[in-house]
Amino acid sequence: MKVVKTIILIGEKRLFTSSIEKRANKKKFSQSYKPDKCEHKLEKDKLRNQVEELARKLQEKEAEMESLKSPVQYLLKKEKLQESKKIEMKKRQFNNMNLRDKQNK
Repeated sequence: MKVVKTIILIGEKRLFTSSIEKRANKKKFSQSYKPDKCEHKLEKDKLRNQVEELARKLQEKEAEMESLKSPVQYLLKKEKLQESKKIEMKKRQFNNMNLRDKQNK
């Protein structure tokens, strides 16, 4: 009888330990698919840092563009003035030619 009880106890113990192992395995399995809060926070911090870095670079580029904007505007104004002077000179030449033609007639 002792042998039978021992076998039953051993069997129950095995069942008990196997159910504990199953729960532990389930817990490990579920934890392996759920990111840890610390990992999630680290990931968020990493992404936040990347966004801040990109924003800083964008601001630098915008400042650079602004600094280039004024010289370019100056050159465009200068070019427009030159074009308007050329047009004015052509008009004067044309008017002078018309006056000469009228005087010659």
